[in-house]
Amino acid sequence: MQKPQREIELYKKQCNDGFKQVFLENLTLQSKDLIVKIER
Repeated sequence: MQKPQREIELYKKQCNDGFKQVFLENLTLQSKDLIVKIER
């Protein structure tokens, strides 16, 4: 099954955005953990 090029680009962009979102969330979680450790 061949997808149109535009659809593929859109799909890639969505994957990238999702990945960035998860990455940022992980980053904030890690820095919160660090801050908690420093405060103790």
